[in-house]
Amino acid sequence: MSNVIAANYVMFGHSGLFGDYADIIHALGGRLLKVVTNVPDVPRPGDGRTFGQDREAMNRSLAERATGWQIDHQDIAEFRLVVGETYVVGFRGEQVAGLRDRLKQQFTLTFAPLIHPAATVSPTTEVGEGVIVGAGSVIGAFSQLGAFCLVNRGATIGHHASIGEFASIGPGANLASGAIIARAAAVGIGASVLNHVSVGARAFVAAGAVVTRDVEPATLVAGMPARRVKRRPLEGGT
Repeated sequence: MSNVIAANYVMFGHSGLFGDYADIIHALGGRLLKVVTNVPDVPRPGDGRTFGQDREAMNRSLAERATGWQIDHQDIAEFRLVVGETYVVGFRGEQVAGLRDRLKQQFTLTFAPLIHPAATVSPTTEVGEGVIVGAGSVIGAFSQLGAFCLVNRGATIGHHASIGEFASIGPGANLASGAIIARAAAVGIGASVLNHVSVGARAFVAAGAVVTRDVEPATLVAGMPARRVKRRPLEGGT
């Protein structure tokens, strides 16, 4: 397992977790110098904020530091490769795949994992490209973190667990040993998945649920123990 630490980071895309990702970079001793966007900056559902507002707030905080710097913004059409920069992705889910493939083809880019220094990741864990691991998370021995998955703050993952590409593990979630979370599945805040239980591709485990048996793909489950609530659409992703 390796966690790339570099002085200068460039982030492609953004989401409501922009502040969390920037925090990991800064906690690693790096500097997020620029965010490259490929879509219009529209208000987010829920809080109505834009990325521009988030970036302005971050820059005001950075300006108060003695060694402060400012986070720039650039449209993807203007992006050029710079030696010495480390590249990360600022949003999650299968929608990352199209941007990833475009950048790899045009610039042969690779994307670094971001692992908060306050996380504990076993040296035997296999960490994929572009993985995000938040502060306070604990990843057990011989686990696998698939490319571009997210393990949010305070989540715990037991030994020999497997997290698929583009999957998302919510804050405070607990995955027992041998649990399998398939591609683009999501485990909500504080949910638990018991030993050797599988959550299928694009399934969603609701916050606080306790999953005691396998979850079919594209299924929403909730409750203690978790029960199927409804099927989810299968479209989307690549």
